[in-house]
Amino acid sequence: GNDWEVAAGDVAIATFKHGFLCYSQGCQINLPALDPGVRYHLTAYTHSLKRKDEMARFLETATFGMTSAEVEQLKSSAQTLGGNNGNFEAIVDWFAFQSDKQSISLTGHRKFWRERISPRISTATTNGSPDHPCDQYSRWRRFTFVRNDVLWWMSKELRIERSDSGSGPYTLYLDDILRTRVDDFWLTKNETYNFNPGITYRICRGPDERVLGQLWIELEDGQCVQAENPPVSLAGIENKATHVLDINVNNLEVIDVDLTQGEEFMLTNALVSSKCNEIPI
Repeated sequence: GNDWEVAAGDVAIATFKHGFLCYSQGCQINLPALDPGVRYHLTAYTHSLKRKDEMARFLETATFGMTSAEVEQLKSSAQTLGGNNGNFEAIVDWFAFQSDKQSISLTGHRKFWRERISPRISTATTNGSPDHPCDQYSRWRRFTFVRNDVLWWMSKELRIERSDSGSGPYTLYLDDILRTRVDDFWLTKNETYNFNPGITYRICRGPDERVLGQLWIELEDGQCVQAENPPVSLAGIENKATHVLDINVNNLEVIDVDLTQGEEFMLTNALVSSKCNEIPI
């Protein structure tokens, strides 16, 4: 393009609708006549960038994000090359380095993303399915029930086993899947209510995804009452679980702190155990 261009705006477009006529020696335009007392003003501007800002602008457009160290490195290369073409030559060298398989290994954003993502998916699917529980970056939690437990098409049937004495410990099953065993489990506003092992209850609302968060249970009379989301625990009933893995707490990194008060975790290193081979993907 040329250095001349029409300024934005309806007036400028209407005034300069025929545009500039440019040739090898320059550009020209026929300006419309003005009313008496009105004059044209020709204004010229100059603009320049510091070397660091120019390198940062280049990296911002050529990468998915740069660091301060990368900007400084490219700036240093341009300074070393020097002269009016130092910046250009540094950029050319940067491209050559990025394209040289001997100097830098190929990386993929898809690979990076898939190694770190583990979405909650409630149905079987090929794309975006969670990692194997033993894989690095798989997710774990302390609270028992999650919002995906109460999707519209699920039965949401809660069965509660208790000791013969009528008190705890309580073993909780959701849709016949063992979830947890806790010493105490009661309704928030009715601590005298005794859960009946012969009755199938239902989770009637989405729970708070945190330990002791709100858990809503439909009783035998149809009332939807509040209980507390218990912690995950299989102490003493490990033999009832299909798969049990031992995880060192130092191998867990807290995630989603704002949403779950630090009660959801990511596995920082893959688990090495023969039990992992017994768990289907």
